[in-house]
Amino acid sequence: MERKPELDLGRVLAMLAVVAIHVSSGYIYAESAFSPGGMNPAYVLNQAGRFCVPLFILLSGASLGLRSGKEAPLRFWLSRLKKLGVPYLIWWAVYQFSAIGFRLSRLGELPCLAQPLRSLLLGWGAPHLYFVPVLFQLYLLTPLLRPAARRFPRASLLLSFLLSLPANWLVDMGIQGYHPIPGLPGSLLWMLFPCWIFYYVCGLVAGQRMDRLSPMPKGLSPLWLLCTLAVLIAYLPHTKATGSLGSITPAMLPITLLVFLSCCSLRRPLERFTPLRRIVSFLAAHSMSVYFCHVLLLELWRKIYLPGMHGMLILLILVTLSSLLFAWLLDSLLARVKKALRRRAAG
Repeated sequence: MERKPELDLGRVLAMLAVVAIHVSSGYIYAESAFSPGGMNPAYVLNQAGRFCVPLFILLSGASLGLRSGKEAPLRFWLSRLKKLGVPYLIWWAVYQFSAIGFRLSRLGELPCLAQPLRSLLLGWGAPHLYFVPVLFQLYLLTPLLRPAARRFPRASLLLSFLLSLPANWLVDMGIQGYHPIPGLPGSLLWMLFPCWIFYYVCGLVAGQRMDRLSPMPKGLSPLWLLCTLAVLIAYLPHTKATGSLGSITPAMLPITLLVFLSCCSLRRPLERFTPLRRIVSFLAAHSMSVYFCHVLLLELWRKIYLPGMHGMLILLILVTLSSLLFAWLLDSLLARVKKALRRRAAG
C-alpha cells in the first residue's frame, strides 16, 4: 500500500507533540520572564500539543480505512496483536524493570501477579502506555465500524460524536472537580473507547475518502493552517481558566480535526519537495518506536539538572534526538533479524 505523505506528516507531528508534552510537564509551573496570563512557554507547549494521542488514534483509523477491509475479523485481530501487541508487551516489561532500576536483585520488590496484570491491561506501566489498550478496544470494534463507516459515513460520524462528546464532557467535569453523575468511575472512564471512538471513526471515513480529501485546492493550505493556529491560541486561556490540562475534553474534538485537515492541506508541498517528503517518511516510519521509548530516555536525561525554560529546551532537544536515534537503531536491528529469519525459513 502506497504511503500517504499527509498521514506521515500527521504521525510526525503527533510524535513530536507527545515528546514535547512529557518533557514540558515538569516545567509548566516554573518561573519565566515570559508568562502572559500565567502561561509560560512550557505551559503553552504542553497544552498546544494535547492533540497528539487523539491524532494518533485518528491516523490509525485512516490507515485502516485505506484498506479494503475484506480480511476476516480473527485474522485482523491477530495481525494487530502481532504488530502492536507484542511491542507493547515488551515495552511494558521494560518499564516494569526500569521501576526497580534494572536490577535483578530487586525483582522481589515487584508486586504480586494480579497488580502487574491489571497494569498491563490498563496501560499503567508508564504514563503513555494507556494508548495501546485504548486502541485495542477500537480494534475489537473495527469489523463493525469499518463497514459502517463505508456504507453510512454521516450516520457513523454522528453516532460516534454523540458517544464521544458526553464521555469527554464527563471526564473533563471530573477533572475540574464536578461529578454530574455520582458514582461514575471517572478514573477509568477516560480509558474506555467512548472517549476516543469519534477520532477513530473520523479516521476510517477519511481513509476511505482520502483521494477526495487531499490534495486540497490551491489557496486552502494557508487558510487551514491559520485557522488551526488561531483555535490553538484561543484554546490555551481556556485550559488555564478551567484547569482542563488533559487530552480528554470536548474542545479537543474539533481541534484534532483541524490539525488533521491542516496535514492534508500540505500534501502538495510534500509531493513537490522530495527531500522534505523523504525526511517526513523516515521520521514517520520510526514514530511508534519513539512513542514507546521516549519516556524511558526522558527519565535518564532528567538526572541532569536543567532548570528554567532554557533547560526545558535543552531537555526537549536531547530527548527528541536520542529517542529518534534509539528508535532508528532498534527498528533497523529488528528489520535485519526478520530478514535473516525469512532467509533461514526459505533456505
